Amino acid sequence: GEEEPEPTLEEFIVTPGQSLNDISIGDSGSSVASFLGGGYTEISNAFGDGDAIFYMQYSNLGIQFSMEIGPEDSDVENLDVNQISFYGSFNGMTTEGVKLGSTLEEVEAAYGEGVEDSFGTINYASLGIFLDYDQEKKVDKFTIYKP
Repeated sequence: GEEEPEPTLEEFIVTPGQSLNDISIGDSGSSVASFLGGGYTEISNAFGDGDAIFYMQYSNLGIQFSMEIGPEDSDVENLDVNQISFYGSFNGMTTEGVKLGSTLEEVEAAYGEGVEDSFGTINYASLGIFLDYDQEKKVDKFTIYKP
């Protein structure tokens, strides 16, 4: 038979500097897993000193949780969320209506002018959001963090 599609929420709402729906920055990986399910890929990058940075990636939803740094053998579900990134097939939007594919003009209408770094990422430090744009100046990834 056909495979059951992954359950999806009615809608994802991103609050810059704070949360994705019920998951707040600072919540544990186990909260993420109980909210979105266990279908994530765990990624870790070791620093060589015994510690590593961990990620919980939901590629099917276009959401990646960057976790706090912990010992290399950490269980990602015991670590806390540090940043949340949205990319690919993510179909939600921020509380101000910014989403993947939004134009630079739409973002500036919502948030004003941000600070651009050498990679073209535009950061709003007081809000806790930074956005990456494609060559057409449309959002192709954005990330929230605690300001």
